[in-house]
Amino acid sequence: MPAKIHTLKNSAELSALTTSNLAAAMSHSARREYKPVDNEFSFLKLPFVSRRKHGSQTSSNWSVPLIDDYAQACDIGREYAAHFVQYLKDNPDMCGANSLGHIASNIDFKDESDAQGYWVGFFSHLERIIFAQAQRMDVFDDIDRINAYYAKGTDAEEFFADLDKADH
Repeated sequence: MPAKIHTLKNSAELSALTTSNLAAAMSHSARREYKPVDNEFSFLKLPFVSRRKHGSQTSSNWSVPLIDDYAQACDIGREYAAHFVQYLKDNPDMCGANSLGHIASNIDFKDESDAQGYWVGFFSHLERIIFAQAQRMDVFDDIDRINAYYAKGTDAEEFFADLDKADH
């Protein structure tokens, strides 16, 4: 859960906080691939995922720095969404594994600070990507194929190969 922004003493302190938060958020979000290497769990490499380190008490699937600029938080949130989509592209077996639900379960939707821009940007960009993909397919035919997949227990590789054929 992101912490609330506390009252700062002066505008210089506020400016320094903004700069350091943006730098921290962006330093962990260099554009990259998320293909598993040497059995690493690439979900943990997402820039907004934090796991307990030695001596730390917290782990989160939505760990974002404090920020005092809503527009910047939206920009970073959109970037985080692109990382998540790249993760799914590189790990197709994780598509449908409720990764997005696990992320959403750690978001503090009641936080009224500018940090809410992170999740607004994140979900807004995901909506845009969903819309773009939906334009290329019959969404009801797709759900019929997915339901048939679960009903017969098709091998995941076979299922995704069938999806690729249907999309091209």
